[in-house]
Amino acid sequence: MSTKSRKSTKRNYEVNTKGRVVGIDPGKTGGLVLLEDDEWVDYLDMPMVQMGNITAPFVDGLAVRRWIIERAPDEIVIEAVASRPGQGVATTFRFGASYGSVVGVALSTQYPVTLVPPAVWKRRSGLLGTSKDAARLLALKLFPRAASALKRKKDIGRADAGLLARFGR
Repeated sequence: MSTKSRKSTKRNYEVNTKGRVVGIDPGKTGGLVLLEDDEWVDYLDMPMVQMGNITAPFVDGLAVRRWIIERAPDEIVIEAVASRPGQGVATTFRFGASYGSVVGVALSTQYPVTLVPPAVWKRRSGLLGTSKDAARLLALKLFPRAASALKRKKDIGRADAGLLARFGR
């Protein structure tokens, strides 16, 4: 096994990838979107799996990894999330577990990974301080081919993932 290290994240949030970019909204209602040359190509709602008798589902890391590898992106852009004020301890723990799973799985693919805080990509997209549905409406405008995937208000995770991938372009 190689111990050779590799640079896995960019800390300046300047992503200049051309070609295929996967954007990931890591929450349980999030998703993954593949853009190629700014065109919406494919998406996957965040796959979840039940583990034993634990009531809360976990991110299905194997399904995420397979989906990414099959699409061979040039870059993966993940929303660098954090806990929010007022979240309970158990909710925060589950959210952190999901986020850590997604980041770990993305790094395991050996494609370049960029973590972007919500304020950074939302500011660049003109969404800072807007409603959640504003992201979905912007994604509908930018990605008309994805209209059927973004038609419901609950498709916000798909929209965020698409906008994150666009940030990576």
